[in-house]
Amino acid sequence: MMNQLKRQLPISRLRNKGLTLVELLVVMGVLSVLAAIALPNIRTMIKQQRLSRSSASVQAYIDGARAKAISTGQPYGIIIERLATSNAVDRSQSTLLRYAYSPPAYNGDVPESAAIVLPSGNLAFSPMHAATLVAAAQQRVAGNSEPVVRAGDLITIGSVGVTLPIMDIRFATAADFAFDPAYRNLMQSPGFVPNNWPLAMPTTAQIQGWPVVVLDNGAAYSPADRIVRVLNPGTLTPFSVTRRPRASILPPLEMTEGTVIDLNYSGVGLGNALFSPVVIENDASSTSPAFFAADRNYGSVTIMFDPSGAVSQVRMGTSAADGSIVALDITSNVFLLVGRTGNVRPGDNINGITGISGPLGQDNSGIANILDLEAVWIVINRQSGEIYTARADELPRAADGTLAVPGATPLQKLSNAILASQDSAAKYYIGGSE
Repeated sequence: MMNQLKRQLPISRLRNKGLTLVELLVVMGVLSVLAAIALPNIRTMIKQQRLSRSSASVQAYIDGARAKAISTGQPYGIIIERLATSNAVDRSQSTLLRYAYSPPAYNGDVPESAAIVLPSGNLAFSPMHAATLVAAAQQRVAGNSEPVVRAGDLITIGSVGVTLPIMDIRFATAADFAFDPAYRNLMQSPGFVPNNWPLAMPTTAQIQGWPVVVLDNGAAYSPADRIVRVLNPGTLTPFSVTRRPRASILPPLEMTEGTVIDLNYSGVGLGNALFSPVVIENDASSTSPAFFAADRNYGSVTIMFDPSGAVSQVRMGTSAADGSIVALDITSNVFLLVGRTGNVRPGDNINGITGISGPLGQDNSGIANILDLEAVWIVINRQSGEIYTARADELPRAADGTLAVPGATPLQKLSNAILASQDSAAKYYIGGSE
């Protein structure tokens, strides 16, 4: 009897430690209620952290480029690639950043290398002294869209200290050398041109293989016109070609899923959205190519640092169909807005702010990033290169809740909206934090 009781006692104790079905259901019900209460807050926290993490990653990546420029003593920076060119939304945002480096300046192959000023204001070069330019012209003939020297690179005319954009590079023709006889003697420098250079017009065979850097852009007062106003045709002048930054082979930065750099509001200076397709076109109408063009390439944005860590150049695309690149004057800080993918709204950022379609970029599907108070401004100080972040500020509103952004034109309203959003970021404007 006692042995049987001992055998049964552990089983009884185990049964007393269990939970009934009713107790389990009560616990599950309580946990479900708590989860329902906490879930919205958790989702909000995750979204906020996503933007914070993404902006921190971008800040660290840019800071890495600045550190590279300081440590190597060579220009280094980043390229902000537009998502695509096929529609207005994709060309208004970026999710990929790459490191960028500047190839060394090219001054010719020998110390006495020089360019000849042509009557058109373009520049010609002896193949014996400019093999890199010969290679670039050959690549253009072969249809290479990215030759070693290309449109958008810069050339400095050493004798006058003028830096001009290169429009194209090609081989010379007889028409390029239609010099006035009075300047023939300027073209007879030993070792630079053939010793038997004729006083008469040279034949095509004699100039075959001479590369020509094209400075004439067809405008009424083109860069080529600037050259012939200060240098006579036939003048020999030293030169230096500054090639545009190239993408590094180092790993790129892919932004956190669901976040972007919103180029609709990013640019150089307070209140300026110079990287926006709308501002590049300088046209906020519904017929602007920024909105309706099936394929429009506004080019990547490149930000370079010099060996001191300061911002040395910012390059961006233009409205030209050939995808031309321009270098901006760096007179102010660089502002980049990090926001949510679903809030990239290139149409509403103009139309909404003028009252055409309600509040700025706001409807049942979401809000524009400039209205999202969780969006983050990244500020790159142009003098020191230091990088800061600040939350976007709320735009002014009227008593009825509608936006109250001043401005006589859509672009003015957009500028004032950006300026209001940058209120906290503005303390880093030139000299650093207040």
